[in-house]
Amino acid sequence: MGKYLSIKSDPSYLLAQRKFYIEDIEVIPGSELNSNWQGDMQRVFTDKGIFIDNIVNPRNPTLTPGFDWPSVVGRTIEATINQSKNYYWISKE
Repeated sequence: MGKYLSIKSDPSYLLAQRKFYIEDIEVIPGSELNSNWQGDMQRVFTDKGIFIDNIVNPRNPTLTPGFDWPSVVGRTIEATINQSKNYYWISKE
């Protein structure tokens, strides 16, 4: 199982989920997650676990911007979970 975990430990459960209550967001240095990641990342706390996403305006133009997660804190939204680079990533649908 990848890092950043989930309250539910079964990866197939996570990957099948579509609705997430967004509890909190934390912006962290990417190097906290991977020593090769230079830009900041978002740590997204949900009712089903903790996931990551790129920040909205990454300094590196080759990175895909992430979703504005702070704008939906306290709401239930539709999203998907993908596993990549040993982490669970959340993407707004």
